[in-house]
Amino acid sequence: MSGWRNTNGTKSSTPLLNGCRSNYKQAQNPQTGDIVNWLAHIYFSEPSTEYQLGNLLADILRPEDRNGFGPAFDRGVECHFAIDRFTDTHESVIRSRALLHPNYHHYPRVMVDIYYAHSCAVNWTRYCDCPYRTYVQQFHDAVKNTPLVFPPYAGERLDQIISENWLGEYDRISSVARAFARMSLRTRRPEGAKIAHAADDLQRHYDSFHHDFEEFYPDLCRFIHHWRNRSDSGT
Repeated sequence: MSGWRNTNGTKSSTPLLNGCRSNYKQAQNPQTGDIVNWLAHIYFSEPSTEYQLGNLLADILRPEDRNGFGPAFDRGVECHFAIDRFTDTHESVIRSRALLHPNYHHYPRVMVDIYYAHSCAVNWTRYCDCPYRTYVQQFHDAVKNTPLVFPPYAGERLDQIISENWLGEYDRISSVARAFARMSLRTRRPEGAKIAHAADDLQRHYDSFHHDFEEFYPDLCRFIHHWRNRSDSGT
């Protein structure tokens, strides 16, 4: 693979994150059962299918079912929750969620996850030299060859993610809209029916969400870079 590009066109020497390089400047040192920002969890994984699956399935697997898949899977699970903790406290994410809260109450967290996944996908070439759909297909192929066997409920969800290509359609607003429509059918909260129209809010406030994403993502890249260094060193 050719070298990864920073947004200023220069080459980066940042360690590979699953075939792509984190897009951040080198100076001064980047829940609902439906599609969420799993794309970022795979992107920030080590180049290991087991690690990627731990990072992807951490929320899907029940806590008692996360054991026994090996150390790489365990590190992926840890990375998933490190990403979640950082995301939940970032100012830009909080601002994005606050914009949605008056109408959606319990759903801004997952909505912003999906909005940001869309921003990541449509700007993919800024973060990775490997084309977006090629990257997702390579992950699908690797998962199909994994020897890991998951509990039926998690295995079925993983099969659905791959067979319906959820990871490969974040860049299409129409696909995001279908995901929200599916989500609205499963919610039990009174305001849940509104989420069927959540893609309309993405389009209505597109510039605001994209601006927040552009502030958030380089910080997340930096965080994961340092988190993995600390994890590797055992500190």
